[in-house]
Amino acid sequence: MKLFLLKIFDRSFALVLALLPAKKPPKQNVPRKVLAIKLSAMGDALCLMPALRMLHDSMPGAEIDWLTTRRANPGLFSKLDFLKDTLLLPVSPHGMLLFFFKHFRKLRSYDLVIDFDQYYRISELIAFCGRSSAGFHAPLKGRTFALALDYEAHKSEKLQFSDLVNLVIAFYGKQPATYSVELPELLAGFEPSSALQEFAQSLTGKGLPVVVLYPGSSMNASFRRWDLSNYHEVIKGLTGRCSFIVAGGPDEVELKPFFSQIGLGDLDHINAWTLKEWLWIFRHCADLLVGNDGGLLHLAESQGVPMVGIFGPALYAKWGSINPESIGIETEMGCRPCLRNYEGHVPSQCARGDRACLQMLKPEQVVRAIGTRIR
Repeated sequence: MKLFLLKIFDRSFALVLALLPAKKPPKQNVPRKVLAIKLSAMGDALCLMPALRMLHDSMPGAEIDWLTTRRANPGLFSKLDFLKDTLLLPVSPHGMLLFFFKHFRKLRSYDLVIDFDQYYRISELIAFCGRSSAGFHAPLKGRTFALALDYEAHKSEKLQFSDLVNLVIAFYGKQPATYSVELPELLAGFEPSSALQEFAQSLTGKGLPVVVLYPGSSMNASFRRWDLSNYHEVIKGLTGRCSFIVAGGPDEVELKPFFSQIGLGDLDHINAWTLKEWLWIFRHCADLLVGNDGGLLHLAESQGVPMVGIFGPALYAKWGSINPESIGIETEMGCRPCLRNYEGHVPSQCARGDRACLQMLKPEQVVRAIGTRIR
């Protein structure tokens, strides 16, 4: 409900932004204080962090803060040494106004604010508070940025974040550091429990490739889920060729009874491990992730795990993996993608009512794709 109110409230900022002039280009001295804005969810934050690390490594004198919301699971990123501080924006209109009053002077102190959101106007308004700004020129926003990059509707989100950072780096006359999508730093200081180590041994001790299945998605995007019966067919189609485990968190708890009913409750680890523990499992145990469009795909990619991504409402090229070993499973339809957040179109159900983009994807396609990666 709060997210819905945020989107409604956000529309009013279009009127404010229309009255504001474009920011002047920043001074070409390397900025001392930078604020990066990415509000949305954990998957978006995981897409962003490699670009922020590249920014930090390219301009080592700059301190980088990050503004986000609780939906991004900010605690997951608390050990990243290229982030100095994390600010949390409330998603209620009242909380947002209080945030402005409380942090206005701090926002004014940033030499550069980089807005990585492609449709929230509130982030552009916050960026305007800084001494200079950078961001995407997208259908719903971008007129006030001093440094602007045209947003490309079908290009990988990770690569567009990298492109925006490269624009900033080039403006300051610096050479870009190496870009890598992996984030091993997310596990800095993490020590696995004995239970986690025993679980890892039970997985890898069989001598088979470990395949993590992710049949879920966030609760507000459940229509992106491939049918559970299809995952069952995938498991049956690869019996004896790999070890399967089923992953998920609180949003997927409702899926647990299905696996117990079909006699596969021993594979079910939904909500059994924390995000940090899943990171460790991906880093040390998993050979492949197979699953729907959701944050766990990006979590796996951050630890170097390739995937077979099953995409319906969204485009794999846009929201999937950039690991060359990964494979996207999708079909062409005139209504795809119906997920077009850069236009403010983020549906929570299929407009056709039949989710044909997912129903047309067959288990045999996924089995074949997995087979090419576990030979």
